[in-house]
Amino acid sequence: MSVDTAQMTSHFAPAERLDDEAIYRQLQKLQDHSMLSRLCESMLNAVAILNQNRQIVYCNRGFAAFAGYEAPEALYAKRPGEILDCVHATETDGGCGTAEACAVCGAVNAVLEAQQGEITIKEANIRRAGGKEDANLELKASPIYQGNELFVILSISDISDRTRRRSLERIFFHDLMNTASALKIILEELVSEQAAPSPPAELKSQVLNGISQLMEQIKEQQGLLAAENAQLNLNIRSARSRHLLSEVAAYYENFEIARDRNIIIAEESADIEFETDRMLIFRVLGNMMKNALEACQPGETVTLACEKQDAGIAFKVHNPGVIPRQVQFQLFQRAFSTKAEGRGLGTYSMKLLTEHYLGGRISYTTSSKKGTCFRAWYPLRFKDMANLQ
Repeated sequence: MSVDTAQMTSHFAPAERLDDEAIYRQLQKLQDHSMLSRLCESMLNAVAILNQNRQIVYCNRGFAAFAGYEAPEALYAKRPGEILDCVHATETDGGCGTAEACAVCGAVNAVLEAQQGEITIKEANIRRAGGKEDANLELKASPIYQGNELFVILSISDISDRTRRRSLERIFFHDLMNTASALKIILEELVSEQAAPSPPAELKSQVLNGISQLMEQIKEQQGLLAAENAQLNLNIRSARSRHLLSEVAAYYENFEIARDRNIIIAEESADIEFETDRMLIFRVLGNMMKNALEACQPGETVTLACEKQDAGIAFKVHNPGVIPRQVQFQLFQRAFSTKAEGRGLGTYSMKLLTEHYLGGRISYTTSSKKGTCFRAWYPLRFKDMANLQ
């Protein structure tokens, strides 16, 4: 018997469920196939069997342990996102698979494709409620019939460590390419036929600064790899907010993506002294700037600003573009990129460095009328970080 779901909301997959009695009957049918349950228990991976309503009818002890449960029976009749505390599983009364964001979820889509007869392998990033760390999963979904009923065998592997390492490496090379690109433009100007016999002091300074930045980024890779284990050593010292904005603006003016775009610092921006790791915050603000420039059309403007706010300082980077709704669902995920391989990871880097190491917060607003504004907030005194989060 189906649970009454006539009034339940769904923006994607069907909300319909079976009641506990029907789930029990399905479990009995599966247990009659003793070889199936033995195979599931023998697997190293977390394995669950789902019915056509995407409810768990059976799971091995590995799946229960992965979800933080002692007894597999406690998971029956629930959907995967519900037992993994996915933040989207409670957004509608229909539960897992029915929120708007579920349309881009690898887990839901793997199950739906398997129900169409396909053996599917996908990756999914599960944003977990209650302050729990996001889970990066690899899922294999396979259709199986028991009698005339269709079920899906769902095998899950936690690939968070692998994904984190891959993303950190991609972020590192992404930033190196940014710096090398800026240096290339400066050097091309130095060796051009129009260049003066003696290069201007400003160009020489830009080359030296670019090389220094490149060397710092190479050294920093060691620190970013340490971030996997929360062992990143910070170099906390005094910084001034407006000076940081000026450095970021001057640095990105040399990039190809800044050509025919305007970069301005809002006049009302405050010049506030605060404590931070200058290299890390430069990377955060730099990624905010680069994302904004990439979202601009020729002739449009990126505006930087900063202000004192809530016992801290808020940096803002605005562009007139709007972030598509589907992209918003996956921002800040380490496995997500809207662009080609090795690009589009700036938002993950911003969140990782700001919220895990600098004691701050990252947020954004976007609309067709007001454009997009990313905001990074930091405490004025780093020693107060634990009290301000």
